[in-house]
Amino acid sequence: MKNFLLRIVYLLLLAGLVLPVAAGFTAELADLLGVDYATSPNRRPTDTLSLTVADAAAAEVLAQNAAALARGRGLAVLDHHVDETAARRRLVMEFGPEGGRTSTTLSLIWSPPRWSGPRLAIIIDDCGARDPRSSILLDLPVTPSVLPFREYSSAFAATARAADRRVLLHLPCEPLGSENPGPGALRLSHTDDELRRRIAEALADVGPVDGVNNHMGSRLTADRRAMAVVLTDLAGRGLYFIDSYTHHGSVVGEVAAELGLSVARRDIFLDNSTSPARIEAQLRRALELAVERDGPVIAIGHDRDGTLDAIARLLPLAAELGVALVPPEACLTP
Repeated sequence: MKNFLLRIVYLLLLAGLVLPVAAGFTAELADLLGVDYATSPNRRPTDTLSLTVADAAAAEVLAQNAAALARGRGLAVLDHHVDETAARRRLVMEFGPEGGRTSTTLSLIWSPPRWSGPRLAIIIDDCGARDPRSSILLDLPVTPSVLPFREYSSAFAATARAADRRVLLHLPCEPLGSENPGPGALRLSHTDDELRRRIAEALADVGPVDGVNNHMGSRLTADRRAMAVVLTDLAGRGLYFIDSYTHHGSVVGEVAAELGLSVARRDIFLDNSTSPARIEAQLRRALELAVERDGPVIAIGHDRDGTLDAIARLLPLAAELGVALVPPEACLTP
C-alpha cells in the first residue's frame, strides 16, 4: 500500500511538471504559427492548434519548425500522418513527453492542387472478384472501384492502397430491372437509417477508400430522397461520389447542387462491347473529348483483361494528345 501511494505521489508530481511544460510549448508553438492561443483555468490537458497553409511545401516547413521547437523544450513528436480527402489535405502532428500522452496536437491544412486542361479519369469497376495479382490493373494509371462482399474485396483494396492508388467503393444500388446488384445493395424500400447502415457495412468490408460510385442503381439514383441520404452520408465521411450514370433519369447532379456538394458524372463506358477494336474506339473518343473540352472526362470500364490491355495500348496516344490521366477527384464539379 505504501509503495502504491508513493507511486501516485510520483505521478502527480510528474504531471505537475509536464503540464506546465506542455502548456508553455503550446503557447510558443501558437506564437510561431501566428495562431491565437488563450490559456484559461479550465484548459484541457490536450491542446489543439489548427492552421490553413498555402500548400504541402509550406506545411512541411512549418512541421519541421514545430518539431525543432518541441525538441528544444524536451518534448517529442509522438505521431504524425497526413489525411487526404478530395477537398483538403491535413498534416496532423502530436507532441508530448517521450513515452507519454499527447499534450498538443497540430493540424496543418491545405487545398489539393487545382486541375486544369484536358484530363481523363479511367475508373475500373467490379474489382474484388479476382486476385489483383492476376491482372495488370495496378500497373496502369487507372482507379479501381471495388465491389464489397466479394472474395478479394478487402485484399484488392489493400493492394491498391499499398501501391499508392486511389480506391473507390463500387456501391451496389437498386436498378430499374430485375437484375440483382449483389449483396448489401441499397434499395428504395430502405429507410434513411437502413441506407446509412448499408453504406457503413460496405465501407467496412472494403476498407479505406477515397470515393464511391454506384454499381447499377438506375432506380436508386433517380430518387431524390435516397440520393440526398447517400450524398450527405458520404460527404460527412469526407468521400466524394461519382455518378456512374446508368440511366438518364439520374438526379445525382441536381441533389448535389442543392446540397452544395461536389460530384462528377461518367461520360463514356469503355466496354459495353468486349470487342478490342470497339474498346479502343471508345478510349480514343474519351481522349478526343477531353481535348475538345480542354477539361475533364470520366470513362468507366471493367476488370477484364481485354479492357486493361486496350488501355495499355493507348497510353502513348494520351501523351501524344496532351491528355493527363488523373484520379477521379480531378473531375469533380467546383
